[in-house]
Amino acid sequence: MKIHKEKKIKKAKAKSCLFAYVSQNVFIRIMTLKSEKAIWDYLKEEYARDERI
Repeated sequence: MKIHKEKKIKKAKAKSCLFAYVSQNVFIRIMTLKSEKAIWDYLKEEYARDERI
């Protein structure tokens, strides 16, 4: 039970960090995604062609 709770907290922190470091326009697009993996995949796809990153 404790491990499950710790994993849940880590996932919430990861999602929070991803939300914190994107612009408001990007945040609006990703806020409906359910998991941090889905958010990360979206950002990776969105910025794959941007050489500044």
